[in-house]
Parts: sequence; C-alpha cells; structure tokens
Amino acid sequence: MENRAPACLKRLQKKRACRTALSREKRRFRPTRSRGKTVVYELFKTINHFFPDLIEQLRQIKDCRGHSDYALCEILMAAIALFIFQQGSRNAFNNLRQEAKFAKHYRRLFKLRLPHLDTVHQVLCRLPDEALEHLKNRLVQTLLEKKVLHKYRLFDRYFVVAIDATGMVNFGTERHCDACLHQTSKSGKTTYFHNVLEAKLITSNGFAISLATEWIVNPAGEYEKQDCERKAFARLAPKLKQLFPRLSICLTADGLYPYQGFFDICHSNQWAYIITFKDGNLPNTERNDFCFTS
Repeated sequence: MENRAPACLKRLQKKRACRTALSREKRRFRPTRSRGKTVVYELFKTINHFFPDLIEQLRQIKDCRGHSDYALCEILMAAIALFIFQQGSRNAFNNLRQEAKFAKHYRRLFKLRLPHLDTVHQVLCRLPDEALEHLKNRLVQTLLEKKVLHKYRLFDRYFVVAIDATGMVNFGTERHCDACLHQTSKSGKTTYFHNVLEAKLITSNGFAISLATEWIVNPAGEYEKQDCERKAFARLAPKLKQLFPRLSICLTADGLYPYQGFFDICHSNQWAYIITFKDGNLPNTERNDFCFTS
C-alpha cells in the first residue's frame, strides 16, 4: 500500500494539471460580457464548426499577383469579414480595423493579418470570378454533405431554389463598357447598368445561399436585342445542373417565367417548380393544364 500511494497521488496530480491547462485554454478564448466580443466569438465558433478548413481552402486559390505584402488568403478572409461583421462600407471596416483591440482579437482568432479594405478591393477586381465560384461551390457542398439544410426541404424532399435577377451597378448616363445593359426613358434619357441572375437556395428561417450566378450582359459587337433574364436562365440552368446533378430541386420564380422554354428546362432536368402565374401569361393555355411537379 505504501508503494502504491505515491503512484495514485501522481496520477491525481496529473489529472488536476490537465484540467487546469484545459480551463486556461478555454478562458483564453472565453468571450467577455461585452456583446460585441460575444458576437465575434460566436461567429468564429460557427465558422470553425461548419467550415474548419476554410483558411486552408482560401490558401489553395491561385494568386493572380506577383510579390505582395499580404497573402491571398488574408485578402479573401478580410473580404469575408467585411460581411460577417456587417460593416456598411469599406471605410467603416477600415475604421474598425484601426482599433487595437479588434485587430488583436481578429489575429488571435483567425491567425491572419487584416489588410486595408482598399487593397482587398483592388485584388478582388483582378481575381478571376471562377476562383471564387469554385470556393462557393465547395462551401455549399460541405453544408449539403453535413445535412445542415435538410430540415428546410419542401415536403422533406426538395430544396427550394429561387431564380431572380437583381441590379448590381447603375452607372447613370455614362456607359461603363460594351456589355452594359441600357434603358431609354420617354424623355430620351439613356441609363446604363449591370444586372445578374441568381439561383439561391432559400429556407424558411431566412437563409438565401447562392448556388449559381449568371451575368446578364450584352454581346460584343452589334445585336438586335439586349440580353435578358430569360436568356440568362437558359445559360444558368445547365450550370446549376452540372454543379448539383443529384440535388432534388424545386425552382420558384416570378411571373416572368411561365413560358414553354422554362417548363422544358425543368422537365429535362427533373426539377419541380412553383411559379407566379399572372393573367395574360400563355393566353392559349388554361391554368388547369399545368402540373407543378417534376
């Protein structure tokens, strides 16, 4: 018994030391009572839970620059942080970036430096769209593989995907590029703008997660008609099917989409659909002729 007592005491001391070390590690990242710090900490936990390899995925994106002070993963994480922390502008985030406590906690949590947001903007303007589209697809695939979004399915089967266009930039009366869409008012004033068509997975709790994107742009040279939302959908549909070939999808769209081409695309891809049917859409077809299933 005398020989065993020291061994038991050592094991007990070792367990206490482990518990103390674990407690210290938890306190190191424990949020204070400040609401702001608590939100930052919870956001970090959420990212780390759903996308534990996010930083590594950012590092895998090919850098389009030569030598630079900041790594591309630092640039991209700063762009993501701009939206995570819900800053209204790059200038507002730059002001937040200058706060010593924020910069300290940002580096401690993400293990990355925080560049100036004007630098982030310049890099994103040069980075090919395909690189970020590929990253977005991998992140969405992660959520689907973990079945995070399965509880929001329609009839426990379909993921609801909203199809709609939105305006991105309005340049007023100054043409930005040859691909600009344009509209002339009754007074003869012509405005130029860029629109984009989005396929977003939507849920009952308010999530709207981008699955695929297609720009609505005019072709180079001369053309009879401008690009439009329906033409863009014909290009978006095969992209969506290629990215998610086995996903059970129910498309939802507004009154612009009750036309034969839309139904043909849905049937060929085995997609269900829910659309707004307005009086005057397909005048030669009765409402009862529609079957709103795949």
